[in-house]
Amino acid sequence: MIVYFSTFMISTILIIEEFTSIVGASEQYDNYDIIASVLGSILAILTYESINYIQKNRLNKIEAE
Repeated sequence: MIVYFSTFMISTILIIEEFTSIVGASEQYDNYDIIASVLGSILAILTYESINYIQKNRLNKIEAE
């Protein structure tokens, strides 16, 4: 649950930063940056879930032996 929440919060912050410059960088936002932020968040969740799945399968195989 922590992974999902932190990923959502980081994605939200990056999207807000694209619309309003938080650190005084560029005043122009790019739709591709927003899409990349969302896709990066989704990829982070999928990576976490796949690693979790692999670890659970390895533990189940070890316990079955």
